[in-house]
Amino acid sequence: MTEPGAIVERLPHGPHGLSREEVRASQQQRILEAVMLAVGTRGYHEATVAHVTTAARVSRSAFYEQYSDKREAFLAAYTAWGRQFFGDLVRAGQQAGSLREIIAASGEVLVQRARQEPEASRAFILEVYATGEPGLQAREEMLRLGQDLFDALAADLQARDPAAVPPVALAGLGVIGASFELCAHVLRHPGDVMLDQVREAIEDLWWVGLTGVSARSRRAGDSRS
Repeated sequence: MTEPGAIVERLPHGPHGLSREEVRASQQQRILEAVMLAVGTRGYHEATVAHVTTAARVSRSAFYEQYSDKREAFLAAYTAWGRQFFGDLVRAGQQAGSLREIIAASGEVLVQRARQEPEASRAFILEVYATGEPGLQAREEMLRLGQDLFDALAADLQARDPAAVPPVALAGLGVIGASFELCAHVLRHPGDVMLDQVREAIEDLWWVGLTGVSARSRRAGDSRS
C-alpha cells in the first residue's frame, strides 16, 4: 500500500515503456486502495465493483482479471493494509528506546492511522465482519500478528527485567482487540479530545497487558519515589 489516503495515479495512455507485469501490479495497487476507500465510505454491502473500478481508474475487465469478486478483492486489500499497519507498529517500536517510549509510539500509530485514514480504518476494523467467515479468518490472522508483536515486547521486557511477571496467555489478543475497538470509537466520535483520550487508554491497556500495572499507577509510583 502507498502513503495514507493516496490513490496510485492511473498509467498514461499510449506507450509508457512498462511491462505487462508492471501494468498489472499498478492496477492491482489501485484496486486494493480503492476497495478499502469504497468499503470504508459506503459500507461493505453498499460498495460495488463499479465504485471500486471508478475510484481505481481501471476497467471492469481489468478488475476481474485479478479478482473473482468484491469479497476476494476486499480481503486481499484488508490483508495488505493490515500487514502494512503492523509493519508500521514494528518500525515505530524499533525507533523508540525504552518500553515506555515503545508503547507510546505504538499508541500514536494506532490513533493517527484512524485519524489520517478514516475510511480504510473503518473498512479494516468494522466492515470486515460483513464478509462472513472468510473475513473472520482474515481478522484472526491480523490478531495473530498483533499477538506476535505483543509477545516480542513481553520477551524484551523479560530480558530487561528478569523479575518482571510474564503476561498471561493470549493477553496480546485482548490488548490488540481492545485497541481496535478504541480506534473504532475514534472513527465514530472524531475530534482531538477523543483522540487524546483514546491514545491514553491504549497506552494504559498495553501497560496492564504487559506488566499487570496501569500506566497511571506506574506514574504515581514514580512520582512518590
